Amino acid sequence: MKLTKVKYPITNPLVFAIVMKDAELRPTYVIFICTFDYYGIEEPIYFFEKYDVKKSLPYGDGTFTIILNTTCPKEKVPEPLRDFFGYVNSQEAEGDDPFIGQIHQMVEDLNGRKEIEQIMTLEEELDVRYSIGKKEGLEEGLAEGKKDAAYDTARKMKADGLDAGIIAKYTGLSIEEIKKL
Repeated sequence: MKLTKVKYPITNPLVFAIVMKDAELRPTYVIFICTFDYYGIEEPIYFFEKYDVKKSLPYGDGTFTIILNTTCPKEKVPEPLRDFFGYVNSQEAEGDDPFIGQIHQMVEDLNGRKEIEQIMTLEEELDVRYSIGKKEGLEEGLAEGKKDAAYDTARKMKADGLDAGIIAKYTGLSIEEIKKL
């Protein structure tokens, strides 16, 4: 790999682009293994590269994103990936593929570790707390919104000269709250 050494920090984007263009970077792949089809078109592999949308020019930084959809129809799965997709979906190591065996052993080792279980338990607890907090926040927001609407209605009714008793009857506010308006 050839890298260009720079004496001072590069703050000019144009200079940075020229320096990076001169460097030979290895391609980088980010691979997501999904047990659902995010795009819903039943393809086994989705391959992405950054590019300029208007001019269809590739960005050229050598980074790629690959999404493997393990739930696509089996006949669409490329032969080299069939055992792997099968393993991801069943979590059972079938056959004698050394790669699948190695993955299975790593999964078994991780599943047997107490700290992983604790992390998962913590994550689940955080999810529950988040859901409860979100629900409580929504309920509080709705209650506050109803109260604000009642105050707005009461102000309008009071401005039209209606009696505080009638305003209280229709808004649910107390006479004292209405008098403070």
